[in-house]
Amino acid sequence: MSDVGRLRQLAQWVGLPLLTEKRQASTLRDPTKEIMSVLGAETSSGIVVGDDRARTISAVYACVDLISKTIATLPARVYRKTAKGREEQTWHPANRLLRVQPNDRQTPFQFRAYMQACLCQRGNAFAFIERNTYFEPTALVPVRPANVEIIETRSGKSMYRIDGREYDSTRMLHVPAVQTHDGVTGIAPVTAMRETLGLALATQEHGARTFRNGAAPGGVIETPAGTNPDQVEKLRLEWDRNHRGISNTGRPAILYGGMQFKSVGFNNEDAQFLESRRFEVEEIARFYGVPLALIQSTEKSTSWGSGIQQLIEGFVKFTLAPIVVNWEQRLSAALLTEEQLAAGFYVRLSLDGLLRGDQKARYDAYAVGRQWGWLNANDIRRLEEMDDLPDAQGGIYLHPANMTPAGMVPRPVPANAPAEE
Repeated sequence: MSDVGRLRQLAQWVGLPLLTEKRQASTLRDPTKEIMSVLGAETSSGIVVGDDRARTISAVYACVDLISKTIATLPARVYRKTAKGREEQTWHPANRLLRVQPNDRQTPFQFRAYMQACLCQRGNAFAFIERNTYFEPTALVPVRPANVEIIETRSGKSMYRIDGREYDSTRMLHVPAVQTHDGVTGIAPVTAMRETLGLALATQEHGARTFRNGAAPGGVIETPAGTNPDQVEKLRLEWDRNHRGISNTGRPAILYGGMQFKSVGFNNEDAQFLESRRFEVEEIARFYGVPLALIQSTEKSTSWGSGIQQLIEGFVKFTLAPIVVNWEQRLSAALLTEEQLAAGFYVRLSLDGLLRGDQKARYDAYAVGRQWGWLNANDIRRLEEMDDLPDAQGGIYLHPANMTPAGMVPRPVPANAPAEE
């Protein structure tokens, strides 16, 4: 069988779509990107790194888990801009997909968590858009990134090939990573940091083999020259019997015949190994833009602030906000019609809940907004997820009595002026 035939057979085994004529020039020595992403590619450290092996590194798992779950918890709604602000479009089919149930098998949380995990590992997330006879979206079905091939047409539009069938952008929700190869296909973080992950896996396996083999002794007993081997073996058995195990911890040792016990402590090689492990965690967190403290690594400080609130605010502003904007624009383009976009419809994922401070900070901010007139009681209650006050009591905006337009002096009221009714 030729290299091309073996490559096509391998693609079928791992569940990838058959290679196109354009890509049949690839050989087993130069595999396609799809197969490399599934099976992994060898790094300079000699370790083959793929998606599954990358998840075995605790720092990768923690970063992907943190970002995916956070994005999945954000409220997603369809709004329309109005003269008074915005209004949720509860009737819109896309609003139900985002709020209630995107498909028959997943909740909105599960759907977005899976899609974001694909983004964090593969650089692209895909979902097939099912539509009814009125061309309204009725379901969002995730598709494995390895099963999707992006095709650029002569007109500059993207087509998506799945299992030999091609679909246009109206049938596919494609969310690429923020960084892309060509403005369309996202860069897979696992591919970008493959050498870093290879080194992390190599040190991880080295540590595991060291503990398994147990070649490093906890101490040595030096005997005088000329000691009989039988005496040495007898001493070793006696030492194990008297000093091995938890129950024998702390028992005094008795040596005779000029013997000396020397403990083998922590050496420079061990210290370098642990320092390398710490550096790998820092490198992986840097790729994902996650503060070390948020993945349970608290050995180093950060320039984002010393408190956990400052860390969260920095993480939300500099890491999550670009991801959220990317999601919003892609969802709006895929689920809303051109007429609706022109009429002011849009999809929003709210980060407000993550940016809320503690109770005292929130209430102080509400007091300022209420005092200076840009918040009323109902506005504040809605931010705290409370019901409006009855009889329109909470819709009144206050106005400071001493506030007047610049350059205008209030006219004094005569002392003998009649009181207004």
